[in-house]
Formats: sequence, structure tokens, C-alpha cells
Amino acid sequence: MSGRYSQPPAKSGGKTAACLMLATALSFLWLFRDEALTGLDDIVVYVENLIIEEMDFNHENMMAHVMAASVKYDLEPALIMAVIKAESAFNPKAVSHAGAQGLMQLMPGTARDMGCRNPFDPRQNIMGGSRYLRLMLDRFGGDVSLALAAYNAGPGRVARHGGIPNIAETKSYVKIVMNNYKKYQRQFPTST
Repeated sequence: MSGRYSQPPAKSGGKTAACLMLATALSFLWLFRDEALTGLDDIVVYVENLIIEEMDFNHENMMAHVMAASVKYDLEPALIMAVIKAESAFNPKAVSHAGAQGLMQLMPGTARDMGCRNPFDPRQNIMGGSRYLRLMLDRFGGDVSLALAAYNAGPGRVARHGGIPNIAETKSYVKIVMNNYKKYQRQFPTST
């Protein structure tokens, strides 16, 4: 299979997991048949979230996603890890007061723009956040501090200010991520 259904439905795999997923989806449809669903995407995200809850999210799973994103978007794994630590403290279900979601704290519009249909799926979130981080690095000439400021405050603010905006949260964010980045570089000594 390809596209959105290419990932295995659950860690147990096989026909049992596929049947469980189908039964869950049908139960969801029956329970909420009178509710205002916006379509199939709502059902798919709901089922994905149920599957994610059943999967063991652990360091090895996350590292596999980080390494894949590192290769795909030509980013150092240490930088991706530093952003995840600052954004969500490695909590894939994190939601900020502003509405940012998942490990790399993607805003819903940014998540959609980066191809992340379900920001609570660690793989999708890491891929979407890494793609966005790569775009910010490209936009700001590879300057990591400016890219991080843009990731936090938005690229428009960084461009208008001509540097890191005079926003306490953004200044603190850049400092925290840069410190974590240096620590993680010792764990991942080779860059991509």
C-alpha cells in the first residue's frame, strides 16, 4: 500500500491489528453518526490517535524518526533533538497555550503546510517540524540562531527586525535551544 496507509497499523501487526483498526473506525462512525464530522480525515486522525496510544513511544522510535528527518532535510540530529526538547520536553501529546501541537509544537496551519495531517503522530510531527526548520535555515542563510527565532516567533518578525526580535520569550528560546544543541552535538558528533 502507499500514502497515508503505508505505516503498519499497530505494533502487533498483521490481520489482528488491521481488524482492530477497522472495528475501531466502524465503532467511531456508529457512535458519532449524528455528530458534525468534517469528513474522512477526521475519522483517519481519530483512528491514528488510537493506534499511537497503543504503540510504545520510546527513545528508539523517536530517534528513528529524528534520523530519517535529519537525512531527508539535511539537518543535524542534534538540532532536531534540541528543538524537540525545548518545544515539548519530548511529549508527543503536548499542546501549548497558543495551540501548537506535538513534539515540535507545530501550529495547525504550519502543520498542514508541512504535510503533517496529524501533529500528534511523532513521525509526522518530526518530519513536518524538520521541514519547517530547514525552510527557516534556508530563508535566513543557514544562520541557526535566526532560523530558531523564526521557528519561535515567525519568519516575518525576524525579517522585519533584521535579526532576533526583541521578544523575551524568543530570546530565551534561542538561548535554550542553542545550549541544548551544543549538548546534543556531543552525542551526535557527525553532522549530516
